[in-house]
Amino acid sequence: MSYTTLGLSHKDFFHLVLYHALSQEPQTAATIYQSIKESFPFKVHSRSYFYTTVKNRLQEGYLSSSSEGRSQILSLTSKGKEHYEHYQKHYRDKFERVKEIIDRFVFDLTGSGQNPPVEAPLPEGYRRFFSKLVSVKDLVRYVALQEMFRHQEVIMSDVGELLEKKFGWVASNSYLYDVAHEMAKGGLIYGDWRGERRSKRYYRLTDEGVKHFKQIADSAASTTQNIQHFLQHILQLLQQ
Repeated sequence: MSYTTLGLSHKDFFHLVLYHALSQEPQTAATIYQSIKESFPFKVHSRSYFYTTVKNRLQEGYLSSSSEGRSQILSLTSKGKEHYEHYQKHYRDKFERVKEIIDRFVFDLTGSGQNPPVEAPLPEGYRRFFSKLVSVKDLVRYVALQEMFRHQEVIMSDVGELLEKKFGWVASNSYLYDVAHEMAKGGLIYGDWRGERRSKRYYRLTDEGVKHFKQIADSAASTTQNIQHFLQHILQLLQQ
């Protein structure tokens, strides 16, 4: 997963790291860079680009510096604080709301972690962002197959209602039925039309679906846990 997926550039990331660290206390650039390597070991961070960012922030008045022996101690200026508040206002609510959805899926998939109650569905604008982060197909397949395990047969509109009620998010109805059609075509589930007008299609697991369910669940768990871990670290940078 990359910062650009979250709508952040590498420069934005370094800005957040600097602002967060210096909002705690003045410190050296070397200390801050070391904290990046320790907190984000799964990413490669250019040392030269980081120091270039520090230099530019100083020149533009977002940071100030003072000498302490041989060390240059950085501090956050009022201009830097305002820019930090801009990042918080623009990103924090969206990231927090999306992470709640991720937390619920991770809890359902693994039985561990937080499971915050659903107080309101994810806003439409945030849903598009959420869909960029996750494998929507994996999550829909997991929940649909899990429901078939529990209730033998389901209709996809019920899966949609469950997604919104239990997780606070749902894909479009057309996408839900596209995923069901794909699973049926792949032999994971079987569907038959019922009702006078054949208006509802009930799906049930096949033996092939039973065999592949764990693999689908494990894939969804791995992906969502990675996103959860990444978002958690980014959100820490947005907390003063």
